[in-house]
Amino acid sequence: MIHRPSIVAGLIAALLAAEPFSTAAAPIPSQDSPRGQPPGASPAQSKVDAGLKALNAGELVAAEAAFTEAARVDPKLSAAYIGLAEVAARQNKPAHVEHWLKQALAADPNGALTQRTWGRYQFQQGRFVDAEATFKKAVALDPRSVDAQLNLADNSRARAERQAVGSL
Repeated sequence: MIHRPSIVAGLIAALLAAEPFSTAAAPIPSQDSPRGQPPGASPAQSKVDAGLKALNAGELVAAEAAFTEAARVDPKLSAAYIGLAEVAARQNKPAHVEHWLKQALAADPNGALTQRTWGRYQFQQGRFVDAEATFKKAVALDPRSVDAQLNLADNSRARAERQAVGSL
């Protein structure tokens, strides 16, 4: 299921090549993952890596600083904004979560990983119609992505369940 307390904990685990948190969704391997970039592809990547390690260790202040610096150095690196969204989620700042995810979308509007992350957020908010459109875009961007297809299926199931409950 994709509706978990953490928006991107599975992504973080995948990026760190670690086991996901017990409350996290399954890791999301992706060709457009920042780890898929060649070394030195982005001068901000080391900051994202530091932010992910700090986030994994529960050091939110250090993670936020690293992701902020990554976004400053490379404003098109969506992973920095996704990291900032995760920090905001763990700080229980929902308005900031949405802000940072929208920044990620602006930085990388055609990234399947960014679209899936945005779709999971919409799903968690119960915005199933919006999430469906976002997951469909993610599938179109990366048709081989099993995760995007499963996200779309989960969304359809949840939407049908909500409709069934509403008709009782």
